[in-house]
Amino acid sequence: MKEQHILLLGITGVSKNNALTQLKSYQEKTYGEIKFDSIDFEDLIFERTGVDIYEYLEERMSRQREYWLKGWKELKERINSLENPVTILSMHGTLTRDVYGARTPIIIQKIVSDFKPTKIITLFNDIYFHWYETKKRAKGQAYKGMPTLEQLLQARRAEIMLGDIISNQIFGDFAYKIYGKEISPPHYLVSVWHPARLLDKIIFSHPNLEFAYMAFPISTPRDALNKRNDQSLIEELNGIFKNVNEFEKDHPELALFCPLTIDELPLKDLLNNDDRIEERKERDREGNKVTVKYRKFCYSDRWDVIDIYKDEIILLDTDEIPEKIAIPEEEIKDAQGLINSDVHLRDYQLIKQSDRLAVYNPIIGDERKISDGVMNEINYAEFLLKPRYIFQNTKYDKEGIVENTLLGGSKTMEDAFGSKRNIISHDLQEHLNSLLP
Repeated sequence: MKEQHILLLGITGVSKNNALTQLKSYQEKTYGEIKFDSIDFEDLIFERTGVDIYEYLEERMSRQREYWLKGWKELKERINSLENPVTILSMHGTLTRDVYGARTPIIIQKIVSDFKPTKIITLFNDIYFHWYETKKRAKGQAYKGMPTLEQLLQARRAEIMLGDIISNQIFGDFAYKIYGKEISPPHYLVSVWHPARLLDKIIFSHPNLEFAYMAFPISTPRDALNKRNDQSLIEELNGIFKNVNEFEKDHPELALFCPLTIDELPLKDLLNNDDRIEERKERDREGNKVTVKYRKFCYSDRWDVIDIYKDEIILLDTDEIPEKIAIPEEEIKDAQGLINSDVHLRDYQLIKQSDRLAVYNPIIGDERKISDGVMNEINYAEFLLKPRYIFQNTKYDKEGIVENTLLGGSKTMEDAFGSKRNIISHDLQEHLNSLLP
């Protein structure tokens, strides 16, 4: 097996170690062996310096950098003793605390020259789970280790950007070479709600592996449920995704990124639901007693992807998912703008890291037009010259609006080089077969 060095990033609140444990379980079940070694970089820092996590996070920047360098020295000694050709190094690229927001102690030059990543992966979760896990780990410490939702969103953006920066710094002998050109190592954004096999596919790639991003309307099915208690559109999409998921499991050359594995907009809807208000007596920074208003978020508010990935090992330990999370109302209000803009930024990043777009029912329900969000994703994929493979159930589009809008009435469209850029299918199996390399 070719030697690989995988850099695994992720801010506080997403358990990289848990994701790797789930990946090991998947590999043992699938292959009967674990195919990689893993190193938790923060553990090396604590081992080398004797500081604990809270001391490390609270230190001034210059001191954190010293600790980081000592951990890096330990890593260089440790990595030479590993026998597995695949090494996964997990670390926080960005540290965030409520008193100063996000900052990073890492030295990119060391990562590039010493570790030489061949792939970079940034793990993430729904921001309210980041918030919950971070608060839980703080163990009740007042105003320590409890960044706000807004700060966590900013830190996650910084973490993703950091992964891109590290990738772009790798060139020369460390870069991939395709058609004689140097190509920086790929950087993948992966939600921990995906099955562990997606991470396995990314790291242990099939020679012809192709990535596809799944695009489909989300607001219309959700509105049908919330406004009319009509679950039929969600159930239809879930049925499609279960078929797509089974197809992907049977084809190691295909990997799908599903946007349902991140679902943060329901958090905003809590502000319109006064049945979820809870008031608590707490003390502020000065020790004064104050009343804080909370909003209770329930797991049932998000799209249930566990039902789609039933009986699979996912990167998140489902036993650790809380049913309810009480979050200060003011934090939800402050984070609204970032939550809105992150939807588009994140989905576009997922499209960018994919080879093609797989679109499902761009017209659904009583709508007689293509979903605005799906249309934007189709246009962005077209801008990036990525093929679009579209499945449309004709019962929602009897007039052929999809063909007329996207293809001028035809079912395929070729670019100047004769490659098919848009393929529309009305049969799901036909559509799935067209996704294969």
